[in-house]
Amino acid sequence: FETDLAWKELRIFQGDLEPFFRAEGLMVSLPGDWREFDGEYFLEPDSMQLAALSGSLGGDFFLPRELITVEVLNGCGAAGVASTAGSILEEQGFRIVKVDNADNFEYQRSQVISRLEQVEPAKEVASFIPEAELFKEPRPDHTAMVTVIIGKNFSP
Repeated sequence: FETDLAWKELRIFQGDLEPFFRAEGLMVSLPGDWREFDGEYFLEPDSMQLAALSGSLGGDFFLPRELITVEVLNGCGAAGVASTAGSILEEQGFRIVKVDNADNFEYQRSQVISRLEQVEPAKEVASFIPEAELFKEPRPDHTAMVTVIIGKNFSP
């Protein structure tokens, strides 16, 4: 849950919140680094590690779109198509980390490629790329969780 109450103020609600503080409860520290911004410190989550962690938390856990990193590549040669697709995904809340050309412009169909073992983030992205093929090619060192290659069948 999210709150702006100080921990001392939360003690007032201890009875209601008691299930969250049981000894048998699972406590997970989010992977990431603390960053200073305007005199305040904030946790910047490590998206790749967080995605890996989400896979071990079970089927009810989902990764928020703003933590899903996506690279969008133009695989059809039409000017601006990767930028258009990137804008569509960004409007849906995904974090676009790269927009560029693919290795060639001969992709007939758009592809959504999971760079993680877990395909759920890629499935979420694929739902916004019409008629895209879904692939799984894990690469833990990749800069994005999901690669989108826009093919000749893409129409926004």
